[in-house]
Amino acid sequence: MTGSQFSDANDDVTYDPEANAYYAQHEWSSDDSVSVTLVTVLADIMDADPMSIDPLSTHVNPDALDSLFDTQGGDSTPVSGRLELPIDGYHVTIYADGEIVVRP
Repeated sequence: MTGSQFSDANDDVTYDPEANAYYAQHEWSSDDSVSVTLVTVLADIMDADPMSIDPLSTHVNPDALDSLFDTQGGDSTPVSGRLELPIDGYHVTIYADGEIVVRP
């Protein structure tokens, strides 16, 4: 991935101290893939440049992640499902509705 694929800031990441979780939303209709959104969210949480964190590919195949939630048939949102995986000490859950939950 190149640096140009990442947005400069992700103002949509929120932290809920009661749940000890960060929340973000991937917009399926956007030009960004879910893997790019995930890297941007993780970098925001880590207060780091997206290019300075471990590549997503050390944890999951980004192409497989993107195709898992591929919107087939012209729909803009996958029907159902979720993926849970550990990344750099965080527990990440990605839901088919685009919600991304990251817990330390």
